[in-house]
Amino acid sequence: MQFPWRRGAKIARVATATALCTGALNACASGSSGSNSHAPIESVTAALRRVAPPVSTAAVPEVAEPAQYRIDYDVYFADHTKGDVAGHGKQQRRLLDATRTYRRVVRPFEESGSVQATLGFARGSGGAVSRVTPMRPLGDDPRPRVYPPPDPPVGYRRVAGRTCASYVVGDGEYCIDGAGLVLVSRTPLSLDVAVKVTTGDDAETPAQIAAPLAKGFTEPQRGSLRPIDPDSAPAGATDYALDAPPEGFTLVGRYAVVPLTGEVLNQTRKIVAGIADVYVRGVDAIVVERGGKLDKSGVGDESLGALQAKHDVDLGGLGTGQAGIAGVGPFGYREVRATPSQGRYVVVAGTVPEHELVTIAQSLQARPGSQLNYLD
Repeated sequence: MQFPWRRGAKIARVATATALCTGALNACASGSSGSNSHAPIESVTAALRRVAPPVSTAAVPEVAEPAQYRIDYDVYFADHTKGDVAGHGKQQRRLLDATRTYRRVVRPFEESGSVQATLGFARGSGGAVSRVTPMRPLGDDPRPRVYPPPDPPVGYRRVAGRTCASYVVGDGEYCIDGAGLVLVSRTPLSLDVAVKVTTGDDAETPAQIAAPLAKGFTEPQRGSLRPIDPDSAPAGATDYALDAPPEGFTLVGRYAVVPLTGEVLNQTRKIVAGIADVYVRGVDAIVVERGGKLDKSGVGDESLGALQAKHDVDLGGLGTGQAGIAGVGPFGYREVRATPSQGRYVVVAGTVPEHELVTIAQSLQARPGSQLNYLD
């Protein structure tokens, strides 16, 4: 079972656009009727030129990266138009129509808007209740300061009263302001353009992050997430853990996690369960998770989620693993994975450069399992 919030707010907005098209099929398929009905539909690239034209500037000065922010967006989907026409003669175009949405983020784990998320829990667009998810940094919180674009900017734009530099990465374009916020995201099929940006400086403390999880949570229809003693581990399985938090980071806690999947709902023995150590340093987070399937069958992308730009890395005692982008787009958080034995996995995910995650994975110490001591 795949859950839309693993791919962030973008997919939730695609679902919203699909619903809009279902309710107004003619508008989505062909635009307005009449003499202009055959005018070509504006591309998302043309829409970007229209709503955020380039400006001339020498550079975008860097300022402090915010601990929290809210961005209101106009979102355009290819072929989603009410049929408004601009231009004359052969230059006529039916303009793409915008849908207003927003994303509010308190780094590194809290998000609201099209997706509601906190550490270990998420609710997709239209979902009545949250469900337990793998404990990871926010997938839809781009971090271009940590994962900078590979090439220089192709130009500059003025968006939501802020100057941003445009970068082309693959088949997408991203305009990044001096605070490291992505104000424009253009793919071949969609376009997000910021219309209002509000920032703040207060990050959640480790105690604030841990407090909502102190009572634990177990519900057959929503998954399970319970705090455990940091010195305890499942019996009968080798545990992989750090001797101390990564430099500058603080341990939030160790948790026993059973994310909601189809296997949980169907009560099969292919359920994936894990132990996660969560560390934070201001706006940054690192999660070390190790677990497996109850039936000890193989654990792959179908269970852990897809990695973009996946490649092999040497993880020391864990053997050869894989690294890639687990968040949304080129600036999403990074993750390294290993499968030290049949049916077992180790994941190190975080909002730090990949080489730091590899070093952490190489530093994990193998210890015999003991007994889980729950703290709730």
